[in-house]
Amino acid sequence: IAGRNLLSVSQLWKEKGWSYTANNFITFRDTRNDNKVVVSGYLHPCGLHVIDNIHWENLPAKEQAAMAAEEQTAPTAEAKASACNEPSRRLLEAHYKFGHLSLQGLSELHRHELLPGINAADLRAGFGTCAACIAAKLTKKPRSKKSEAPNRATRKFEYMQMDYCGPMSIPTVDGNRGVITIWDEFDRMGYGYLVKNKSQALEVLQRFETEELLPIGAQLGTLRTDGGGEFTNGAFNNYCRDKHIRREITARYSPHQNPIAERGMRTMVEMASASLHHSGLAKEWWGPACLH
Repeated sequence: IAGRNLLSVSQLWKEKGWSYTANNFITFRDTRNDNKVVVSGYLHPCGLHVIDNIHWENLPAKEQAAMAAEEQTAPTAEAKASACNEPSRRLLEAHYKFGHLSLQGLSELHRHELLPGINAADLRAGFGTCAACIAAKLTKKPRSKKSEAPNRATRKFEYMQMDYCGPMSIPTVDGNRGVITIWDEFDRMGYGYLVKNKSQALEVLQRFETEELLPIGAQLGTLRTDGGGEFTNGAFNNYCRDKHIRREITARYSPHQNPIAERGMRTMVEMASASLHHSGLAKEWWGPACLH
């Protein structure tokens, strides 16, 4: 289990017979071995529990042997690194940690000194081919970039793009079936919100203003969306008019007119899909994976 990014509590109960208690901290106990503590961790601000301690001494000998054998046979970061011209193990782990981020994205993080322990030689070597990325991100040839609008923004929140993705066939563990994202054309910063229905678009915009704009006294300038009813209904239009938000509506069947939101949404979904594929978690966890 040490080699996975996300763990399923129900799966641990089914496979290993572990019970757990959780609040600000989380503790797993082996019900088949006198309820000894085997794993513990803490609550991260994002709402997920982080496992930071495995009590190997409390694991039965059979369980220790099984986990050791699993580590030897599983495609670990070291094994994958060895198969890809020996790239940095830490670089491959960073690729997993940041939602299967591309090498270009990791290079950008390195440029801002956000990847401690990784040097330029590691980046030049790369991490080879990631099977999860191939399975999740395979696509047809993209449109020409000449069709995309140039960056018009000169400051944050001047030009924003908003989009909805859903409804998903499988709801999240919290019952959400879609995600609404808001993207800043200035720095490509994205803000994601899980929703049960696309009619919550106005609620998302109000929440975005309360959480991101009001604390710093900023004003949203222009908002570009498609012509979906969730973005063109009377309540949404009235709110934008009252808040002096200029509207731009893209033409029907023209996603390339909203390129940042469309590309950003696809990137987020692909990264979440790759993370779930790599971790082995059930598809119901796509929501937290999108916001990770």
